[in-house]
Amino acid sequence: MSDAGATPAGWYPDPAGGGGQRWWDGSAWAQQAVGPMGYRMPPPPPTATNGWAAASLVLGVLWLCGLGSIAAVICGLLGLDAIKRGGDRQAGKGLAIAGIVVGCVGLLPWALYVLLLLSGDTFNP
Repeated sequence: MSDAGATPAGWYPDPAGGGGQRWWDGSAWAQQAVGPMGYRMPPPPPTATNGWAAASLVLGVLWLCGLGSIAAVICGLLGLDAIKRGGDRQAGKGLAIAGIVVGCVGLLPWALYVLLLLSGDTFNP
């Protein structure tokens, strides 16, 4: 486990022995070992905010052009998928959901406009 790039972050048998486990963050061992019964609090796994999730919320807020809303929904779905595939090691699930919701709200006026066009109702002042 000395090769930093080859071993993914996770729980592994304590290299010092003793039957416990220790958290490997991808480059170094955590300072505190966990006993065999798990009586010590483990260090939290490192998290980084998913870029798709952050982009989703930003694009959702900028929904004025309509295309931003579509992009927000797509980025949010990509972010949720990446977070799920990564075993929830990335943060940003709430950002992705918020971006999807705001993006959908931004699409509502456009959807209503298209429905009016398709129904044949026009405004005749």
